[in-house]
Amino acid sequence: MIMKDSFHCYHQQNYNYQLQISNRIKIAVQDLGTSCIDLVKDAGNLQVNPTDGFSKRELQEHARKVTERVCLKPSLDVGSILLLY
Repeated sequence: MIMKDSFHCYHQQNYNYQLQISNRIKIAVQDLGTSCIDLVKDAGNLQVNPTDGFSKRELQEHARKVTERVCLKPSLDVGSILLLY
């Protein structure tokens, strides 16, 4: 009985851990997608008005955000996911 209960408890904890990891990966991918959308919008704005300094700064800022989020993705493995949050 004790062994059966501990086995069930272990699997429940493992399942909760997997849910946490999948949710964190999902959020990271959604953030990356949002940053990519912003980058494409800024590129379109800059293409329409190439001399606009504000559009250039926005494009640079969103390009930096995309780069940061892409560099974060390889660190989203099982061992380091808990260090991120």
